[in-house]
Amino acid sequence: LILLIRPPLIVLLFSFLPKLIKSEERRISIAALAIMLFPLGLWQTKVYHHTGRIDLHPIYHEDSNSLYRPIHREIWEFHKMTGQEGVEFHKSIELINQVARDSSLGKVNISGVLEFLPNSVFESIDKERLSSAYYDYAYILRTQFESGIEGDHMLGNTTKELKLMERFQAFRSEYVADHFLHAWLISPLKNAKDLIFHSNLSLRLFQKYWRGNIFIETIRYLSFFIHVFAYCGLLLLVFRPSDSRKVIFILLPFLIYFGYLIFIQRGLEERYLLPFLVPIFILSFSGLNNLIKK
Repeated sequence: LILLIRPPLIVLLFSFLPKLIKSEERRISIAALAIMLFPLGLWQTKVYHHTGRIDLHPIYHEDSNSLYRPIHREIWEFHKMTGQEGVEFHKSIELINQVARDSSLGKVNISGVLEFLPNSVFESIDKERLSSAYYDYAYILRTQFESGIEGDHMLGNTTKELKLMERFQAFRSEYVADHFLHAWLISPLKNAKDLIFHSNLSLRLFQKYWRGNIFIETIRYLSFFIHVFAYCGLLLLVFRPSDSRKVIFILLPFLIYFGYLIFIQRGLEERYLLPFLVPIFILSFSGLNNLIKK
C-alpha cells in the first residue's frame, strides 16, 4: 500500500536484504517482496502502456488538458531552486490561472507572483523578463482552456510551450549559477529543518480550531519534542550499534529517501515521512540504549 501511495519509498526494499541472506528466512522474504511489488508492477505496466516510459511519479502529461503539463514542471523546477515552498508556488500558479480566465487581472496577479519569489531571484533575473514569461504562460493556459473541455486529451506540447519551457530552464540555470550555495545547500537545509522541527500534528483541530488551548498546546509541544528526538536521536548511533548490519539496512533507505525529498522533490509536506516514523524511533532508541551501555 505504501509503495502505491508513495512509489519513491521503494527504497524500503533495502531493509529486506539482510533477510534474503539468511537461508531460513529467504523463502518467506521473497514471497513478501513479490506481494509488495506485484501491484506496483501492474500499475507501472499501465503507465508504460499510456506514456511509453516507466515513471514512479507520473504527474505531468503531454496529453493532459489541465495545469499539470510539462511546462508546469519546468516552472516548478525553477521556483523550487529559489527555496520557494510548495504552498507559495501553488498560490502563484493559481494567480496565473486567474489571469488566463480573466485578462483584466494580469497586472495585479503577475505582481503577486513576483512578490512570492525571494529577492535573490531579481539579482540574477530582470523582473520584466520574468513578468513576460508569466504573461506568456497565462496566454498558453487561456488557449489551452479555450481549445476544449478540461479533461480532454491534447496532442503533445505546443511550440509555444516548448519555447517557454526553454526560457524557464534558462532562468533556473542563471539563478543556480549565481546562487549555487543557496540552491544546493541553504535551501535543502531549510527543507530538512521543515521536515524535522515540527509537531507532526497537521489536523486543523491542533493547528486552528483549538490553537491556544492549554491542553492542545501541551500536546503540540510534547509531540514536537518527541518528533525532533526521533530524528536527532539518530546521531546517537555513533556509539557502536549492537548490530551494525541491521542499523545500516534500516538507516540507508531513510537517508536515500530523505535526500530525495530535500534535494530533488523539495515541495514538502510533513506526511511524506510518516512511513519512516516507526523505524526512526527504533533506531533512535537503539542509539540511546548504546549510549547508556557505554
